[in-house]
Amino acid sequence: KKVAMVIVDGEIEDIDQTSLAKSKLDAVGVHTVGIVIRRSLLHTTDDLRAEASLRPLVTEPQESHFVNVMIDELQETVFKRWCDPSSVWGSWLVDLKTTDTRLPCDFHQQSAECNRDPGCQWDGNLVRCANSPCLQLCSEELCTAADEELRCEFNTNDNSCMKKRACTASGVKECGSDPACRWMNGHCEPIPCKQVTEDACISESNGDCEW
Repeated sequence: KKVAMVIVDGEIEDIDQTSLAKSKLDAVGVHTVGIVIRRSLLHTTDDLRAEASLRPLVTEPQESHFVNVMIDELQETVFKRWCDPSSVWGSWLVDLKTTDTRLPCDFHQQSAECNRDPGCQWDGNLVRCANSPCLQLCSEELCTAADEELRCEFNTNDNSCMKKRACTASGVKECGSDPACRWMNGHCEPIPCKQVTEDACISESNGDCEW
């Protein structure tokens, strides 16, 4: 998809020219995203004026193409989640054609179930389930060239970069041939990691251990 991102920190003054540009973008199928950045938690009068002038320029539905965000949260809220199918942006930017429906990563409360989600990765420092770095790679070229340790894989059906799934065998015998997998409840899954120290976790070759 083609996307035009408009970022403002104040009211748009040349609204006539921008409206004309928006019409031209609409004509060629470009999604226009609007972002108001503010300095504080509270929305000032200037922030609200900026929002009122920008909203008419974004693509419908506005709820998934517009955000008013603090400048310190711009990276985390917008850029890091741009290609995440479970985010407000990814809900229309990523073409989900498979039957899988991803849950937000913070839904997973345990490291094992978090690491099994191809879009998530357990953050040991914050002790929570976070988005996999692979989700930030929006093109097949970037995804393919990613560090091997990230285990990124581009899904051509969804046009998204995800972490490679582990233990995808469809039968008991094939699943059992992989020392890192086990057959449980009718499907193949990674053996839960039982290590509790960093050295033991890193040296563990079996199970879904990831420090």
